[in-house]
Amino acid sequence: MVAADHSGDSMRPKSLAFRRHLARAGLLLAIAMPASGVLAQQTPPPGQTIPPADAGAPSKVVPETGPAFRQATTLGRQIFAVDGAAALASATLRWNGIDPQSGGVVGWVTEPAANGILVRFVRRGSQGPEAAYDVTVDAGGGAPVLTRRDGAPLTPDQAAQFAAAQTALGRLDQPCSKTYRPVAFRDPGTRNWRVYALATSEDPGVFMVGGHFRFLVSPDGGRILSGGRLPPPSCLAGQKTAEGHPAVAFMVAEPVSKIPTEIHVFLSLRQSLPLIVVAADGKRWLVAHGTIATMQQ
Repeated sequence: MVAADHSGDSMRPKSLAFRRHLARAGLLLAIAMPASGVLAQQTPPPGQTIPPADAGAPSKVVPETGPAFRQATTLGRQIFAVDGAAALASATLRWNGIDPQSGGVVGWVTEPAANGILVRFVRRGSQGPEAAYDVTVDAGGGAPVLTRRDGAPLTPDQAAQFAAAQTALGRLDQPCSKTYRPVAFRDPGTRNWRVYALATSEDPGVFMVGGHFRFLVSPDGGRILSGGRLPPPSCLAGQKTAEGHPAVAFMVAEPVSKIPTEIHVFLSLRQSLPLIVVAADGKRWLVAHGTIATMQQ
């Protein structure tokens, strides 16, 4: 699945634009915590109150293990693993002097391998999508293994996954990024596909909090069953530094779900930063290291 290109949408998140998006959305968001461990302060959006700097320090953190939490953490970890494997596989092509675009690569599919994750890069052939390169990403940290496939056919499952991702990438309404990275895998317990389109930032010091999409796609990959853009409704972005200090945590509002979602788990893992998620009822959750915990004052 090639990352969708939205170069016409110049929405690269700068600090001022970030605050404007925040104010329009009316969300509570304390950007980042400097190394001292104290929440950085900011001007609150209209109608909202930013808690005092020490309000983020809980007296007790209680891990959550109920079914909804297990689902969120399992999905978030899977998104992180698949997205990371695809990124490493793409880098492996470049390290070996392969330009995916000039080689006709239009995307990729992923599936479990004996020792990690197989990333199969796909190109358009005379008979439809076909394999161009395979990269096996070792879960144990070994060097990725590159194999040329030169037109080998996709399996039926790979063809359906590729179609599902392409179907989803064609339904990104009001994107927040120039490019989106797709992640697709079978929906647990069904034959449908879960497809996530992850917003990316061109600035290495910035990561996208908003602007991600989630779809449920039919087993053959040809039809959207449900889904769309995930909260928050604006193109929120986080900065990895706060007042010159490396960020050590990030606070974000969740306006819909009563608990953190798989995207919160993914973002925390991807950025190696704990997330403090504030639900609409004011309850606070700590998302860190692929787990979710209640923060009790």
